Amino acid sequence: MKNKKDKKITGAKVCIICRGEMKDSKNAVKIKDDQIITSIRKIKEKMNMATKNELYVCNQHKEEHMKRRKSFEKSILLTAILAFVIFVLLSIIPPITTGNINLSSILLGLLIGIMLLLLNGFIKYTPDVEVKK
Repeated sequence: MKNKKDKKITGAKVCIICRGEMKDSKNAVKIKDDQIITSIRKIKEKMNMATKNELYVCNQHKEEHMKRRKSFEKSILLTAILAFVIFVLLSIIPPITTGNINLSSILLGLLIGIMLLLLNGFIKYTPDVEVKK
């Protein structure tokens, strides 16, 4: 049996910013195959749309990618804080004002928080790069 990690990617080497095929990937930075990219690959394979490209960031776009990644990380942090505040407000204000705990407002706060995080993650997702050793 083969290990799932042993799968080789056989497609072209593509920059994720300019979407151009790269001739020389020596100075380019490889993109990490995280859970999101792995999930997208699996969905595309099941739909017979997989191109099996290796994802890189070419030299011309390294700085732009790092800016996008920092922006993504910052927006996820701010969205998580906002989601927590909404959850706390919807969980604490009803018991203070009415005197009894309202399960529906707690679940609504949790649902709104999760939806905010998912929506922000889908819109601004920028994958991380592998660190060269």
